[in-house]
Amino acid sequence: MSNCVITIVDQTEIQTQFGDNLLSSLNKHSLLSKSACRNGNCRICRCRLTQGVIDYQNKIPLALSDEDIEQGWILPCISTIVGDIQITDIKAVNPKKSNHK
Repeated sequence: MSNCVITIVDQTEIQTQFGDNLLSSLNKHSLLSKSACRNGNCRICRCRLTQGVIDYQNKIPLALSDEDIEQGWILPCISTIVGDIQITDIKAVNPKKSNHK
């Protein structure tokens, strides 16, 4: 598998694998995004994708309106990483600034 980079605006940059779940990758690097349902229904984990693309792999982000999607909001709990991305507005449980390159 190839490596991808997740950049959290004004916070950190982490390495992860193509095909990994975004929420799991954030958790693995101690950037614990708040979450509850883990299936796209509650929007607690939502963050804004500012660069790059994610894939929902046939899962439907039911918690997001069309307007949310147009504004770049995504649901990390059902997001598959398909390349380098940049995110912001993450709801971190542990908001420590660190660099996990």
